[in-house]
Amino acid sequence: MQRTRLNTLFDENFLRFSQFFQNPWRKFALFIISLLFGNFIGTVVPTTAGQKAAWDPIVGAALLIFIELISRLYYNRPQLLQSSSDKMPNQGSELIFALLNVFKIGLTYGLIVEALELGS
Repeated sequence: MQRTRLNTLFDENFLRFSQFFQNPWRKFALFIISLLFGNFIGTVVPTTAGQKAAWDPIVGAALLIFIELISRLYYNRPQLLQSSSDKMPNQGSELIFALLNVFKIGLTYGLIVEALELGS
């Protein structure tokens, strides 16, 4: 990829972001925020999509594809990170993959809680 000013700006900001969250407490706080945001989205999406019952299958399929895509990205990340030709550290990529996985866990938990609420 060409080293344009925009590309360099994104790379530097991404590196600063990953270095800022190397502190374990900041990383833990970011994981908790991601988990709770996933739980919030898992609670809100079925409620708003359930207002009109015609959207339920479409939203369910979209959520299923989203969750499976995140799982595939997270569990195939060693191959993705080894194939990158950049010499930059992959700590930021690891952080992003971990945040997506924690978001997925929160989303799944929120969907299960909503299913249990509707079932009782």
